[in-house]
Amino acid sequence: NHIFGSKFNDLVDGMRFLKCDENKIIHNQVLLISNGIFLDSCKNNYIAQNFITNISRYSILLGSSSNNTIINNNIFGNNEGVMIVLDDSSYNNIKNNDLGNFSTGLTLINNSCYNTIESNTFSIRGTGIQISGFIPLSYNNLIFHNNFLNYTSWNGWCVSDHSPNTWYNVTLKEGNYYYDYTGEDNNNDGIGDTPYNITGGNNQDLYPFMEQNGWLLPPNPNQSPNTPSQPSGQTNGKIRFEYPYTTNTTDPNGDQVYYLWDWGDGNTGIWFGPYDSGVTMNAHHNWTVKGSYSIKV
Repeated sequence: NHIFGSKFNDLVDGMRFLKCDENKIIHNQVLLISNGIFLDSCKNNYIAQNFITNISRYSILLGSSSNNTIINNNIFGNNEGVMIVLDDSSYNNIKNNDLGNFSTGLTLINNSCYNTIESNTFSIRGTGIQISGFIPLSYNNLIFHNNFLNYTSWNGWCVSDHSPNTWYNVTLKEGNYYYDYTGEDNNNDGIGDTPYNITGGNNQDLYPFMEQNGWLLPPNPNQSPNTPSQPSGQTNGKIRFEYPYTTNTTDPNGDQVYYLWDWGDGNTGIWFGPYDSGVTMNAHHNWTVKGSYSIKV
């Protein structure tokens, strides 16, 4: 079946499917009702580009349903309901949805496993994604490239997960953007240097982004280290006496740096390093011929 371009409003239930497979639910409007779209024991359905708003309970509910795709939907409202619920539903793909102004964005309960939640934007008044810790757990879900934004009246956890799940793409080494992440990005690669701790358990996002949609931004180009500071040390001395000198520099990308000294006597020595960005390094040299020398690094 192909349900396209319909409008559902002022009803208890918008659309309800029982043991229905391979339906396409596209470009519909669902508004001012209690329950939006309900798939009960369904698989291989495609829910896309629907506009769902002002739903009092849930916008999209999957119960005992698998291998469904929920993509490119716009879901907004001013109620205390949940936008998307997965109940005993696994192997579903939830991608590129824009969800805003509900109390909870996405809830996984009762053995909802192996779902992929990717590239969604959550602007919620409560919790963006909430994964239950009640038995049976909802585990092995993959969650990455999502934006969790700070809605004006946000009152809750950014995300909450009481089950073992993965909050980053292992291959890409990229996670999600969280409005309340406070880590730093010293190497300027757009990904925080410290993990984001997921409320509710031991899960972490090892690769939290510093900016919204950070995975779509061009990578920061690798830049050369800044010019080292003027060498500091002895300005007068005797030949064949070894004297210490120091300098330091910083690297815009936070990379380690090497130093090459020019002692002014034709001896450039060897490369010293690596040194962490901003760390002062020490070098020693002696001159065998009396004279005036310009030291560079």
